[in-house]
Amino acid sequence: MVSAAIESALNRPVWSALTTGDRRFAEGGSLALRFPPDMAPFGATADNSPEAFAALRELLAEDGRVALVTLKKLRPYPGFEVVREAPIIQMIADAETPAPAERPAPIVLGSSDVREMLRLAEQTNPGPFGPRTHELGQYIGVRIDGALAAMAGQRLRLDGAVEISAVCVSPEHRGKGYAAFLVAWLVRKLREEGATPFLHAFTDNPAIALYERLGFTTRKTLRLTVLSRGSRGCAVGGQSLLSVNQKTQKYTDIYRNTGYHAQIVKAPGFQSLRDEHRDEARLFVLSFPRKRESKIRQRRAGCPRSRA
Repeated sequence: MVSAAIESALNRPVWSALTTGDRRFAEGGSLALRFPPDMAPFGATADNSPEAFAALRELLAEDGRVALVTLKKLRPYPGFEVVREAPIIQMIADAETPAPAERPAPIVLGSSDVREMLRLAEQTNPGPFGPRTHELGQYIGVRIDGALAAMAGQRLRLDGAVEISAVCVSPEHRGKGYAAFLVAWLVRKLREEGATPFLHAFTDNPAIALYERLGFTTRKTLRLTVLSRGSRGCAVGGQSLLSVNQKTQKYTDIYRNTGYHAQIVKAPGFQSLRDEHRDEARLFVLSFPRKRESKIRQRRAGCPRSRA
């Protein structure tokens, strides 16, 4: 049973983290805060006012994105486009967790392991993971024949509660109990420190059954919304046609940095980007080779003319 204060903080996990345990990383002011983009894509507002979201928009680069975790679905705000929106389950470890399996202690991962951690995250897609994510808390792993085979760690840090995240195992080592071992090890460590372990998972994540066996129960269903700073493109089917001059690699870097990968598809009259990653959300992003051609292609698609 968690306290009322922790319950309230868990309802707004990103804002709670950025104003308590992770405040040293916070960028922004009293109305809006965010993590450095190379650390985590998350941000939050003090409330749902237009002023707060305007302040959040000012924290984003021209092509920037931010992920929000909220109790309810966000209403539209000027200057933002919705890139992705989905329900996520918030689970807390409030039941008995089996002791970690008898194995050698996991290794503590640090800056010298970042390249391998990024490779494993890209290979398994456990969620957003950037070059500085490991700075948020302790990350541990298992090496097999010298190679990083599995990892998990601590991300959002609230007063009295810490999130377990980036639980992933390389495909060739799945089914060997490494994920359960690492999560159980982290749960025991956090409880020894007096913190309540919690985590987030998409509703269709098969790992939910594993977390339940490890003593996690579903606390609440929240909403994950990824917003982009509004562009001069137009909306098609709820998604945006982004007018840019960058090369294909720029797009893939943007999506890799947010942790949510897009499937690029062909469309008549547009130069399509190569299929970089599969994603159930199927974000349709179309490139324009040049600024002038952008206007022509927008008109072909039936978009309103831009005055820029």
